[in-house]
Amino acid sequence: MSKTVFEEFRAKVLADSSLRDELQNINERDEFVQRVVKLATEQGFELSVDNVENAMNAGRRAWIERWI
Repeated sequence: MSKTVFEEFRAKVLADSSLRDELQNINERDEFVQRVVKLATEQGFELSVDNVENAMNAGRRAWIERWI
């Protein structure tokens, strides 16, 4: 799985308000990750739990590093 697939799905979510709405109010990390994987599959994207976790961790690292 390349980072490109995740980024393509992320762009689709950002462009589709119904997909954003499904993810926006999920507060539990595990529930969010599972929902992302399910939505990605439904939209024709092949993502795993590890793909989503890795992307979330990379985003968190980038945000923290921005402030160091």
